[in-house]
Amino acid sequence: MGFFDSSKEFIKDVPDIEKAAKAIPPTKYKESFFPFGIAGTFGLILAIPLLTFYAIYRYGDPRQTTLIILPVLLFISFILIIYNHFPSSFQNQRTVITSFTGGVAFNLLHAGWPFSRLIIYGDGLEVRFLLSRFFIPYDKMEDVPEKTGFFRRGMLIKSNLPEVPNNIWFQSFRMKRVIEAINQNKNKS
Repeated sequence: MGFFDSSKEFIKDVPDIEKAAKAIPPTKYKESFFPFGIAGTFGLILAIPLLTFYAIYRYGDPRQTTLIILPVLLFISFILIIYNHFPSSFQNQRTVITSFTGGVAFNLLHAGWPFSRLIIYGDGLEVRFLLSRFFIPYDKMEDVPEKTGFFRRGMLIKSNLPEVPNNIWFQSFRMKRVIEAINQNKNKS
């Protein structure tokens, strides 16, 4: 009985391994305003004007649709653009080398200019669109081509990070400068 009691005391003195593992924060590559992701955010962005249309036709005067829906669409656009200029947790930990405003596409979603941004840091890229932000370290992404194609003026950013789209197309008016800045900083790291 005495041996059994002493083992209980020994077990109490050993630190809880599960609590220690939970205390270490995992590496995050995604930051989003809403917890339901890009597809949910896109659905919400579509739902707001549709619900406004419904409310106008159900409870208001349908002849005033333009007067009401136009400010709603401008407000949504303003929010999407301004949110890309607020600093992220990735930006707070790093120094911004340069940033570019452009368009982003992945899968079936597309956010055109000026609703997307690409921010270049010394150790990686941050892609911002549809109220979401993704950080892709240079060592976790495939090489960027030296120049863009004739028909497709964008750049493919490929990675296999958790919660980050695998293939992100970024397009800007200054693609030559974007690719030069990425390759220059990628070679330094």
